[in-house]
Amino acid sequence: MFVNIHTHKKQSANLAILNADLTAPDSGVFSCGIHPWNMDPLAHLNRLEHILTHERCVALGECGLDKLKGPDLSLQEASFNAQLQLAMKFDLPCIIHCVRSYDELIRICNQLNPKSPLIIHGFNKSKISDRLIKKGFYLSFGHDLLTNISLQEAFKDIPLDRIFLENDDSSIEIEKIYECAANLKELTLQEMQGSILKNTKQVFRKWQIG
Repeated sequence: MFVNIHTHKKQSANLAILNADLTAPDSGVFSCGIHPWNMDPLAHLNRLEHILTHERCVALGECGLDKLKGPDLSLQEASFNAQLQLAMKFDLPCIIHCVRSYDELIRICNQLNPKSPLIIHGFNKSKISDRLIKKGFYLSFGHDLLTNISLQEAFKDIPLDRIFLENDDSSIEIEKIYECAANLKELTLQEMQGSILKNTKQVFRKWQIG
């Protein structure tokens, strides 16, 4: 069983959470959020709140902060803050996009002290992994894990109960990422699958996995 917690692929043979971009898909579980690249994010909060009540919406996201793209960072911060509050309101985990904004991310989370699980998706910044783990974040790894040597070294030291895997918008199949992760942790593929499944059941409580 290969759990994929963040993908843009609409069809998958695996258990996957589709990133839905403010529209509920016809089938399958999904996440929904206002991306930091959205140029008018506050205008969509009411629509987002409505979609979060959908029975198949199992997470809020992706949302977050990005210093390289999107509107002014102050607007991104206001949107992110509002979405964290919605995640708490609906008791949903939050899938976070963060680019060169980790200090701001941590500051906002320290101020708001959200009780919802917070997951950094597509994580590839090895130097900050320890700091994020100590703050209680989960880290989700994608295709960068296959080739980024420093990320691979950091991954070896990250507790298994803080790890998720994903393929985002990559063409790389999730199985390849699982195989890499298992090798780095010196686990069997089945052990890695079991660990991710356990994390999924604990964090994505609305997602009923048999």
